[in-house]
Amino acid sequence: MKTFILILEIIGTVAFAVSGAMVGVKKKMDIFGVITLCVITAVGGGVMRDILACEMPSILCKKIYACASLAGAVICILLIDLAGISVAMATGAITVVMIRFLAAKLHWSLPKAEAVQ
Repeated sequence: MKTFILILEIIGTVAFAVSGAMVGVKKKMDIFGVITLCVITAVGGGVMRDILACEMPSILCKKIYACASLAGAVICILLIDLAGISVAMATGAITVVMIRFLAAKLHWSLPKAEAVQ
């Protein structure tokens, strides 16, 4: 059951990350705008889901969540001019899927700040 939920979560992250990047590109935003829109849409849906389920938002626990979206957006932006929008979006989506899946299976996390006393 956990694997099924993980797969659904990854699909949701990818769908929102790619759709955010596509909107940014269509609106002719600069690189910062596309990346921001991509990450906010990818993370926003998960945050809303977790809040409605009365759980701690994943973004606050699993920082790889946002980093995967950021990596996918950067890959997408770099490939748009070289390979076209379809290939760029597909490659960005695959990047997000691979990072999220590997992070979940290999228990990757970013360093946490220590509490100051």
